[in-house]
Amino acid sequence: MLAAAAVAAAAFALAAVVAPNLSLLVTSQLLAGAARAGVITAAFAWALARGGSGRAGICAGVLSSVLALATLGRMASVAAGWPRNAVIGAALFGWPFLGRLLAAMRLWRLQAGRKISLPAAATGR
Repeated sequence: MLAAAAVAAAAFALAAVVAPNLSLLVTSQLLAGAARAGVITAAFAWALARGGSGRAGICAGVLSSVLALATLGRMASVAAGWPRNAVIGAALFGWPFLGRLLAAMRLWRLQAGRKISLPAAATGR
């Protein structure tokens, strides 16, 4: 479920980037947001299951910290004006799609190698 939601989020983010009109942009952003909610829900389910009894809070806290750090990085890049810079803005253009795609590929690879086991809530089984 986690990897499938990440792939869906990446696909809808790409659709938002190439949307030819406002209605398709809004629709693809809405669907990308729903897929991101699925990613975050499954990630927290995995973190809580991975932590087991006694360490679940630590795993969930680490996940929250990573998400907060990513948000801080995005806010800092906007405050620095990077998206308005022609060179840096062009480099940042595909990063959301690429990041989600790489995360989905990594999750599938880890799951296929049985190095991690996702809980039933995260896999949809």
